[in-house]
Amino acid sequence: MRVVLGVSGASGAALALDCAELLRAAGAEIDLVVSAMATRTLREEVGPEAQDRLIRLAARVHAQADPGAAIASGSCPVAGMIVAPCSMRSLAAIATGLDDGLLTRAAGVQLKERRPLVLLAREAPLTQAHLRNMLAVTEMGGIILPPSPPFICGRVRWPRSPARSRRGPSICCGSARPARRHGPPPPKETEMTETLFAAETPVAEISAQIPGAAEIFRRAGISFCCGGQTPLGEAANKAGVDLGRLRADLRALVARADRTPPADPAALINHLKTRYHAAHREELSWLLPMAQKVEAVHGDHEEAPLGLTEVLVSLSALLDAQMGLEEQTLFPALSRGLSPVDLELEDWFAARARVIELDEALRGITHDITLPVGACGSWTALYGGLRKLTEDLAEHRRIEDGLFTA
Repeated sequence: MRVVLGVSGASGAALALDCAELLRAAGAEIDLVVSAMATRTLREEVGPEAQDRLIRLAARVHAQADPGAAIASGSCPVAGMIVAPCSMRSLAAIATGLDDGLLTRAAGVQLKERRPLVLLAREAPLTQAHLRNMLAVTEMGGIILPPSPPFICGRVRWPRSPARSRRGPSICCGSARPARRHGPPPPKETEMTETLFAAETPVAEISAQIPGAAEIFRRAGISFCCGGQTPLGEAANKAGVDLGRLRADLRALVARADRTPPADPAALINHLKTRYHAAHREELSWLLPMAQKVEAVHGDHEEAPLGLTEVLVSLSALLDAQMGLEEQTLFPALSRGLSPVDLELEDWFAARARVIELDEALRGITHDITLPVGACGSWTALYGGLRKLTEDLAEHRRIEDGLFTA
């Protein structure tokens, strides 16, 4: 199978490498044509070696300015063409039949020969001109495929080319950390032993295993990121903090993480207010600035959780409103003996549904709260806190399902 791969100058040049690798893996022979602007975009977005790597994946390479190339003719036996990424200029030229270069000429050939033509159109927001051009290509038989993340089906992630990473093994803000692929597991009592709080334990190890420990360290003036390899005892001494008091605060943090609900209805309501409402408010108060920090410091990393701060701001406001409604109206009504069927829960259910949507958005932005290799202490602590928050939210909903639907 022979496939033409056109690379235009739109942002998202790494898509070309992904497509080329997938085509090669499928056994296709690639006829490659790269526009002049794409050469620059590949270099700036992926790296100076990107185009050479792309060329090595191709069976044949054609110059954009060569109108006599084989793929400019319908007699060339190709199965179809992909333009990845496709700029709005290339889209317009293809839509209007303006064969001003080999890339657009080859695309026009696919349309006239009724062969598959797929355009990974890259632009946002879209003008009427963009939409009309997309419609024109679609009406001629082409496929407009904007490269949108597939959030459905278990939040599948885009395949990534090894060529796309421009960083070394560590992306820490100055200090190396061991490679880690997954976020820290939720705290387990068997792990929260005195061994973890030993004076010799590195601060970063504690903040990675105990969600919320990073905030305790921050308040104490102890670095858990760049200085995270410092042993707990030494870090407390340098910060002028009593080690015993620090350990007590960490133990209290572990104790507050217990999710076991009481059976008594009155005690259950108090449990919801102290274990979940108070915890959500406290944790979001430090997760928000930490998310801002990670986005600011690591914003150029391909796995940076861009947009996380905005989601957390919305989640915090919505949770505060929902919990306020429960504390001021719903819980007192239940305490007076009213049945859940007597309560007006429309606003509560609407807020709950929106919280679930934001929870899903958070997981999508963070790739299901999965850390990249070599994540720094701040990034690790952030994702540990997010994992606990989302698990707490799920358990919070489960308890309230029994309370409000009884």
